[in-house]
Amino acid sequence: MSGPIRPPLKISDVADGGSVTGRPINVIQVTDGTLTVSGTTATLDLSGSGGTPGGLTSEVQYNNAGSFAGDAGFFVVSAGGGDSTKVRIGGLNLQNNKISPRSGNDDVILKADGSGEIGLQSSAINGGTWTDSIVKIMCNTNADDAYLKFRSQYTSDDGGLMCDGNQDIILVSKVTNKDIDLQVNGTGQVEVQNTTTNNDTTFSVKGNGTGDSIINLNNASEAVSLICDTNKELKIQGGTDTFIFDVSSATGGITFPDSTVQTTAASGVSFPLEAPNGSVGAPSYSFTNDTTTGMRFYTDFGNPVLSLVVDGARRLNMRDDGSLEINDAYKLPTAVTSTNDYVLTAQTDGSTAWAVVAESLTLSTLQSEVAASTDFADFQSRIAAL
Repeated sequence: MSGPIRPPLKISDVADGGSVTGRPINVIQVTDGTLTVSGTTATLDLSGSGGTPGGLTSEVQYNNAGSFAGDAGFFVVSAGGGDSTKVRIGGLNLQNNKISPRSGNDDVILKADGSGEIGLQSSAINGGTWTDSIVKIMCNTNADDAYLKFRSQYTSDDGGLMCDGNQDIILVSKVTNKDIDLQVNGTGQVEVQNTTTNNDTTFSVKGNGTGDSIINLNNASEAVSLICDTNKELKIQGGTDTFIFDVSSATGGITFPDSTVQTTAASGVSFPLEAPNGSVGAPSYSFTNDTTTGMRFYTDFGNPVLSLVVDGARRLNMRDDGSLEINDAYKLPTAVTSTNDYVLTAQTDGSTAWAVVAESLTLSTLQSEVAASTDFADFQSRIAAL
């Protein structure tokens, strides 16, 4: 503003109709707002360039229809001018790189909408190097638990992943009778590996209290179980049969499904070589390509018989009296005759006997008998009489 000021200078506060008085004013300085002069009147417009703060001390200001206002749920807890600055928004405190609840033991919940996902991701927006993304779940001391909990809106704790007070990592299911499944795709494998070079890896299956340790190997059509239900014994169990490996001592041995026990290692074939009696359809000793052909043992009225079976039928029986029986029908005699030139004959009842060999005819004898015979009937009679 320039030009002479004609006394008295009147300053009017239009906002409240009052007047400001004081020492004689020679200069009026405008540091903010808009100054306009119309005739002998100068107008200073400060609207939009200042005003009185709204709300209480520390409340963050916002535009409330052209005026300043404060929000009791959004305020500066501590104005540190740097990393120590702390702001509260509703139930959350924001300080440095931390988000915490306003009250003790309250939750902090991150929500996505509908099918949206909550993402935790590293970045390089401030000049850092983005490679791995690491999510840290930290408890207070080594004696406390760090726990990633899984639950629904209707339950409090369904289980999760925990680093407990012993610093053991535990994958736990807290819903009764529910499983923990480890699944892979394609030819992937589930591996348990020690990260320390040359260290052993121990896989432990532990029953609770006196509960048994059981490993079930199965698919839709095959199954077998490994069971430890007795100290220092391992059972391999199928549907009904069980093998038991007793390692409690050097004489523990292996118990087979028929309750027989083997306490020493087999060293090839040991003799005498014993086998069950077998049957006609399944002889004790048979062949891979024909299991109905072989050798078996049976008793006949208490007498032992060793039998050779062919295609499920007895063909040759060796009896305790030394006789041989063919096809369960013909039995050979056990001794020879005291004279020579006897032959073995078979009777219709299956018995056999020694018989005298008929005299042989020479060509000269036959010629003589033919010459002496009067007719064919006479020739037959002569031959039969020889």
